[in-house]
Amino acid sequence: MYTCIEDAKSNMKRIGEMINKKKLPKEICPLIIGITGFGKVSKGAKEILDLIPHEYIDPSNLSLIFQKDARHHVDKIYITIIESQHMYIHKTKNTFDKRDFYANPKDYKSIFAPNFLPYLSLLVHGMYWDPKSENIISKEEAREFALQKKFRIFGITDITCDVGGSISLMKRLTSIDKPFYLIDPITEKIDNHIENVNDNLILYHAVDHLPAEFALDASCHFSKNLFSFMKPLAESKYPVDFEDQHEIPQEILNAEIACNGKLTPKCSYLYKELATYYPEYQEVKAKF
Repeated sequence: MYTCIEDAKSNMKRIGEMINKKKLPKEICPLIIGITGFGKVSKGAKEILDLIPHEYIDPSNLSLIFQKDARHHVDKIYITIIESQHMYIHKTKNTFDKRDFYANPKDYKSIFAPNFLPYLSLLVHGMYWDPKSENIISKEEAREFALQKKFRIFGITDITCDVGGSISLMKRLTSIDKPFYLIDPITEKIDNHIENVNDNLILYHAVDHLPAEFALDASCHFSKNLFSFMKPLAESKYPVDFEDQHEIPQEILNAEIACNGKLTPKCSYLYKELATYYPEYQEVKAKF
């Protein structure tokens, strides 16, 4: 774990120097890293990967790297930015309209598997995913492409961390102390022993509190931004119900998930999830 982002950047620069000097193993080339999304997570991943020798490639041109006469670079990585229009298509119109997609995600099907599974080496998954949308990689697609030897990805960093969500292979969260597990895309069996890695398994990273990886940066950033709220919080009346918290700043109210042992109104949908694991919430679930 790095104490701050500058430590991480310094290490990435050293990796870049090693690539320049010793080159990448031919067995893993071309090394293609896909980054999903276009927000802060995607930009953060780009900021780090830009520190090593690289070349950006349009998602639609990935197959060109694998043509018979194509030269596979061993002195740099390829980076491709994958956005919604590269992953989804309308089920009947075979087109993509961004505004319509976000308004009606159920009308679109995922085309991620055929477009990217045969080409990517690593996937950094950092996009927002609407549960109404199809998985970008379903368990059926993972199995089918693996059986056909078309599942080229050997590692996934899932920053989105939707368990059983956008990527079906995301079976559970991991921790900073134990950040990886191995999973077989054919059987979906998990192996927690990283030393057992082989060509048939995928290395999966699913830490859902990644800002804590940069402990110093996280502490400085959060304390600086939370400091202005300390006085009104200390002077507010407590305990009171969520609806009566008139003295608390709106930013804090918007961030509240639970209050006085109950979920806040906008988070009450979570009772359904809680009822799945805790029988005592079955009665509460019926209200939502």
